Amino acid sequence: MGVDRWLRRKGIIEGSIIGDFQAAISVGISGGERLLDLSYQEDSKASLDMNVVMTEKGDLTEIQASGEGISFSRDDFNRLLDLAGKGIERLIKLQKEVLEI
Repeated sequence: MGVDRWLRRKGIIEGSIIGDFQAAISVGISGGERLLDLSYQEDSKASLDMNVVMTEKGDLTEIQASGEGISFSRDDFNRLLDLAGKGIERLIKLQKEVLEI
């Protein structure tokens, strides 16, 4: 990413060399509450833990989810995926701010 900004500042390129931004974040359920970007303590106590890698367009690169000794519903999965999407949107916005895009 730093190369992208350097090339634009030097006038070597006009647009970005980055094709599609992506970010990763963890989500989970701990104490019955849906959490975004779990801390180590929250993650270690979570009944459901999920890691999501998603592109700026909302396409999925990777998902890893596990119920810690429990099964989980499709509704829980979808709600956590939506929560992860919101977090990833914020992360990509920060990436673009840092790169001045």
